[in-house]
This record gives sequence, structure tokens and C-alpha cells, in this order.
Amino acid sequence: RQSAWWLGVVSVGASFLFFSPVSPVVFPTFLFQKSEVAESYRMLLKKIPPNVSVAAQTNLAAHLTHREELFLLGRETSMPAVVLVDVSDSFGFQSREEFEAYVQAYVDSPRYTHRIIQNRYILFTRR
Repeated sequence: RQSAWWLGVVSVGASFLFFSPVSPVVFPTFLFQKSEVAESYRMLLKKIPPNVSVAAQTNLAAHLTHREELFLLGRETSMPAVVLVDVSDSFGFQSREEFEAYVQAYVDSPRYTHRIIQNRYILFTRR
């Protein structure tokens, strides 16, 4: 009976050491390393003035939640001052074609200027 208890304790301890997400043996250090995407987000966010309305995709909107007016792409209720688009991510649109038509409408709009950043992001600014 005593040896079964110790076997259980050792099993639980070994499971923690090898399978826990905060295991000292297999700690997920990759979560704390610099990533190219995170660096790009930081650079993009620095380009947006602090007190303007913004429309962005969900992956970018999470970093803009302190804004008074924040819209998800395609769901704007007014004209945002800045529209930030990650052209590689059409999440939230029914199809890639719908997403491309949405982006093209901003490109064609005389109310916005745009700048392409890193061949992946488009920053639209209201004139």
C-alpha cells in the first residue's frame, strides 16, 4: 500500500516535469523570443496617431483596444481615420474576392491615401 502511494506521487511528479506547459524541463521559451510578425505589428502601430479612429483585422485590432473608436474591417459604422490591412489575412470576409474588392474600394477612394508596408500591409489614411 505504501509503495503504491509513492508510485502515484512519482508518477504525478514525472507527469508535471515532462507534460506541464510550464515544465522546467520543456519550458516554452519560444514564446519569449522576438518574432518577425510581432516586430511588424509594433512598427505599424507606431505609425498610427494615438487619438484617431481605426479599422483593422482581428489580429491587429487586439493591439488597438484602448482606442475610443475601433472597427473590424468590413464592419465600419463611420469613416475611420486610419484603415490598417494585412493583405495576407482575409479572415472575416466571405471570400478572398470579397476581401480584395473591399481593399480595392479603399485604394480607389479619393478620401484616402495609402502606403504599402513590407509588401504585406496597407495603411490607409483619411485625407
